[in-house]
Amino acid sequence: MLFSVILQNGMIRDYKVDRNPVISGLDSLRTLNQTQKIWEYLKRYQSKQFVTKKLKSEISQHKDLISLKSQQIASLMTQSEKYYEAASKAPLEIKPLILYYGMVGLSKCLILSGDNPYTLSALSPDNKNHSTHGLSFGTHIQGNDIPIRDGCKIEDEFCYVISSQKAVGLYNLLRKCYSNTPIPNGYRFTVKEILSFIPEIYKEYQSYFKKRPNSWKCAAGIAKFGASQDNIQLIEFESWYYISQRLRRNEKYLKCIIRCFPELQTEYNPQPNSEDRFRLKDSASNIDDFIYVSKLLTLEQFALMKYDNYRFSDIDAHFILMYILSNLVRYRQDKWSRLIRRLDNDQIFLIESFIEISQIKYPYLILRELDNTDYNFIGQVATLG
Repeated sequence: MLFSVILQNGMIRDYKVDRNPVISGLDSLRTLNQTQKIWEYLKRYQSKQFVTKKLKSEISQHKDLISLKSQQIASLMTQSEKYYEAASKAPLEIKPLILYYGMVGLSKCLILSGDNPYTLSALSPDNKNHSTHGLSFGTHIQGNDIPIRDGCKIEDEFCYVISSQKAVGLYNLLRKCYSNTPIPNGYRFTVKEILSFIPEIYKEYQSYFKKRPNSWKCAAGIAKFGASQDNIQLIEFESWYYISQRLRRNEKYLKCIIRCFPELQTEYNPQPNSEDRFRLKDSASNIDDFIYVSKLLTLEQFALMKYDNYRFSDIDAHFILMYILSNLVRYRQDKWSRLIRRLDNDQIFLIESFIEISQIKYPYLILRELDNTDYNFIGQVATLG
C-alpha cells in the first residue's frame, strides 16, 4: 500500500530546515499589524491559481492530484481565515473552540501541500487517516483521569494520542510534515507539560509553577559547511537565562546546559573559546535531527528541550493545547465557566496568555512552512538623524 510506504519513509512533505531566503533581508517585513500582514500572505493560498502554480513546482509523484489539492487548499484557507476572524471577536467562553477549528483547517492545508496522496475526498483511501483528530479527550478508568476531569485545576487537564496503522489521525499526520518520529498511541499530554514548551510565557510559567520551563533562550541558525555538508545548526545559549533560574552556586553553567540538552554531548561539537556555543555534527533534514528552536514574533529565540526523548515543535504545542481547551469548551462547560470566572483559582491567566499568542502565532507557523521562509514581521524602527 502507498500509505505503508509513506509510513516507512516518515515525512509526507519536503521539510526545509534552512528557510532563509537567498536575498538578504527578503524575509524582514515592516508592519503595524502582525496579524493582518500574516493573513495578507496566507490569503494568497485562497487562490486556486496561486496554489496550483506552487504545487507544480513541488509535487512530482502525485501530479494527478494537483488540481484537486489546489481547490481544497484554497477552500480550507478561506474557511480558516473566517474562523480566526470570528475568534478575534469571540468571548473567552467560546474562543478556544473557534481557534481550534481554524487550526484544523490550516493544518490540513499543510498536509495537502506535500507530495503525498492526501486529499479531503471521501473516495480517497487515505482520507480516514486525517478525518479524525488523532487525539482523545476521553478518560481512562485507571489512574486519576476522572478526579482530574471533575476537579477545578486546568494544569492537570490532559488528552491522549489516538493513532494506528489504519488511521494515523490528524495530529500525527500533521507531525509527519516536519518529523520522522510519530507520537505513539496512548501517549498522554497534560496542560502543564505543554505550557512549558510555550517560550512566550516562560516568565509566567516559572513564576507560577516555581519550575524551569522546557526552553532556554539562545541564538541559533542553520549554515552550510563544505561541499558535502549542509543544514548544520549553530546554537549559542544565553548565560543570563542561567542566572535567572537562580540555580545553586555550585552548579556549573555548562553542566546545566548539558543536563537540559544532553544531545549536545553526542550530536554537537563545542566551539572553541566559548562554553555555550555548539555546532551540529551532521546535516539535519527534519526536527528530529537537531535542537528545535522556537522563533518568537518579537524575534527572540528559545531552544526547546526534549520530552521523553521526543522533540516537539511550536506546532505540536499549540495544536495539542488548543485541542484540550476546545474540548473543555465543548464538553465541560461547567468547569470552563468556573475557570474563566476564577471561582476556584487563577490558573486561567496562563491560558489567556497562550490564547492571545496562539491566535497570531499558529497562522504564522503555517505560513513559514507553506512558503519555506522564516519571515520577520517587524514594526517601525526609531532612528536618530
